Amino acid sequence: MVDKRVSKGARVEVLSNFWDKILGQMQVKSRERPEDKQMAKIILKLMFVPPEIRKQMLECFVAACKDLYGLAFYQWRHKYPYYRYYDYDRVK
Repeated sequence: MVDKRVSKGARVEVLSNFWDKILGQMQVKSRERPEDKQMAKIILKLMFVPPEIRKQMLECFVAACKDLYGLAFYQWRHKYPYYRYYDYDRVK
């Protein structure tokens, strides 16, 4: 079984790399449209988000995704029960 801390750290690292990639793409697009001053301000603010705050935000995002996945899984199991182990009286 994979250590959950290592797995969560890898997810956060992937999201952090994606953050940098998207930020770079946004900078390229904003150079194509110099009249869009509002977008340039937003990009500048995103560039100066401290790394520890970004990491904490992405960790919270990963935790929320895990919770949402769990809810969706149990809703799916409730909708399509496995007939051998499912007791309708226990659920209601």
